[in-house]
Amino acid sequence: QASVTPVRVVCANTLNLALTSLKGKNAPKQTFKIRHTQTAEGKVQVLDGGIKAWEKEGLPVEPGFRDVPGNADFSERDSSLQTCFRESLDRNSLIDVRSVERFRGELEPIDPVAGHIPGAKNLPYLSFLDENRKFHDASKLRAILDSCPRNPIFYCGSGVTACVALLACAVAGREGRLYPGSWSEWCSDPKAPVEKG
Repeated sequence: QASVTPVRVVCANTLNLALTSLKGKNAPKQTFKIRHTQTAEGKVQVLDGGIKAWEKEGLPVEPGFRDVPGNADFSERDSSLQTCFRESLDRNSLIDVRSVERFRGELEPIDPVAGHIPGAKNLPYLSFLDENRKFHDASKLRAILDSCPRNPIFYCGSGVTACVALLACAVAGREGRLYPGSWSEWCSDPKAPVEKG
C-alpha cells in the first residue's frame, strides 16, 4: 500500500462556501464526510464564520487554487455509528433541524410532501449559530443539545443542513448521528407516515 500523507482540510465557511467552490451549507457536510475517513480523522477543521469572517478580521486571502504536494488515501471507515438508515431509525431519537415552518408542514419549498417524521422533535440548525453565523461556544452548544435525546439522529431536507448539528455536537464534545436520506427520502414513500403541526 502507498504511504499516506497526513492531510489537513479546511472547509472555508459554515454556511456560504466550502472548499472554495461549493455554495450553501456544505462545509459541515464535507467535514462530516472527510472526518469519517481513516486518514483524515481528527484532521478536519471548519473556518467558523467562513471566509467573510476571515476577511473581516483583515486576514490574508489568496485567489485561485493551490496544489498540495503528496498523496492521501481517504479510505472510508465504518460509518454505521455515525449514520442511521430508514430501516433502523429510532423515531424517538430524531431531531429535525429544518425551520419551524417546514417542520410543522406550513411551508415546503422543495419536497412534494410537507410535514415531519412522526416522533421527531424540532431544533432548527440556526439554534447552533450566533447572529454572525458562527457557532456558539461549547458550553452553550451543550446546553442547547441537552434538549435532545441521548445520541440524537439529525435530519433535514436532504442530509446537508443536518451536518451543522453534527458539527455542533463535535464542538460540544457530544455524539450525534445523521439520517442521510432525511425528509426527501422519507416523504418519497407514499406509505410513510407524516405528521404536521
